[in-house]
Amino acid sequence: FTDDENYCIAISALMYYFALCDGGISSEEKHILDASIDTLMFSHALTNDAIKEIYNIKEMKKIPFNRLCELLDCVSKEKLSDYSAKLDEIINASEGISESESNAKKQFEIYLNQRNK
Repeated sequence: FTDDENYCIAISALMYYFALCDGGISSEEKHILDASIDTLMFSHALTNDAIKEIYNIKEMKKIPFNRLCELLDCVSKEKLSDYSAKLDEIINASEGISESESNAKKQFEIYLNQRNK
């Protein structure tokens, strides 16, 4: 995948990881996810393989953190850090922040702090 494709795939997985971490996706979260991923996909020139990968992520019931890290490792720390505001929007989309969402955010922050690139 190209750098742009890796970014789109990783950000899609990151958004779904946060939305799924409490066991399901609320209608509010789904609305934000669909709009955000559509924007990502249409604002970058993606190959069919990259689009398929994003659709595969959308179909997952759970994204293991180690798989998420593999995808995130392909994107610069700076680009990931810049995306934190969108994550907050997803986390706050439904009835406040759950314990699992809070834990997922802490886990992501630890991951970011440990990244070297």
